[in-house]
Amino acid sequence: MRTLRAGLVLLGLFVGAGCEQDGLPADWVSRYPWPIVDGYRETGELPVVMIYNDRGAGCTASVIAPRVALTAKHCVLGMSASGWHVLVGGSMYAVVEEYRVVETRTTPGTSIEERDIAVMILDRDFTHGFKRWEFLPWPGVRAGAEITAIGYGQTDPSNPYSAGTKYRRNGNIVTVLGAEEFITRGENTCQGDSGGPILFQDVVTGIVSRGEEGCTGMGIMTRVSAFADLVNQALIDTGACVPVQFEVCNGVDDDCWNGPDDGLGPLCACSDGAPPAGPEVCNGRDDDCNAAIADLPNCACTGGVPPGTETCNGIDDDCNGVIDDPCRRLGESCATDGECSTGLCADLGAG
Repeated sequence: MRTLRAGLVLLGLFVGAGCEQDGLPADWVSRYPWPIVDGYRETGELPVVMIYNDRGAGCTASVIAPRVALTAKHCVLGMSASGWHVLVGGSMYAVVEEYRVVETRTTPGTSIEERDIAVMILDRDFTHGFKRWEFLPWPGVRAGAEITAIGYGQTDPSNPYSAGTKYRRNGNIVTVLGAEEFITRGENTCQGDSGGPILFQDVVTGIVSRGEEGCTGMGIMTRVSAFADLVNQALIDTGACVPVQFEVCNGVDDDCWNGPDDGLGPLCACSDGAPPAGPEVCNGRDDDCNAAIADLPNCACTGGVPPGTETCNGIDDDCNGVIDDPCRRLGESCATDGECSTGLCADLGAG
């Protein structure tokens, strides 16, 4: 990895101090390669925002909670929090709303390797939606997984006014570097994309950090879940919901996304916020929403096991709430042992 790292450059950019009437200086991106090379226009994704500082730094960020945004540490080092502008919209020339920053927080020290992440605290609640973030290591984030990068920047190197528009491009994870970083190829992030999201299954699992010169090789991304403590503290301090685990059937919004027990389907009586159905019964479902499916004695579907064919064994095999319902009871006529709830068919005599 030393060879690759030696050729990496930070993917932030610096703009001139003086602005022209139409926006940023005409040459502000002519000195840098354009971001997300060969990407395509992103007209939505309002929680992915452009950020720039009065001192001339420009990056991308993702808003994940009412007052919390994620970006790269190297974007904010040495910059006053009050100098940051957060622009919402598909282009810097079509801004829907502007927010300011009251505080920036980073990992300790000035090093960015394996810790290039920062949190921004906004001046007021963001009202344009949020991106879901990787509060725990997301299943499936591995070599070969498809990812998406979103960021702002120049699309035509001969036209400096083409900068500041939101673009996206897909790529793939090449390898995962422990818990803190992963390498990607194909998403073609470049200067100006720093701090922007790397999405896996539409979840912010990475933060754009640095890449090879030319912007069409490999890039190194900061793994968000490795720094969940930093993010969670910002959520706590701003009064936002703090995710604690992947969603389970318990009537609680465990992952702070789409409400209590969302997406769990028919196995959870409280799915999508419904109240518990009542006491637990053997039906292959979590009726009392205690995060355990059919947790009853003599129930074959405990833990989500699929139902089977009912037999006379003292267990509710077909999970219909009745144990041995087709079986003959004590004293009833029978032909075989298998017909009896006791498991024994015997001649009772003339009596």
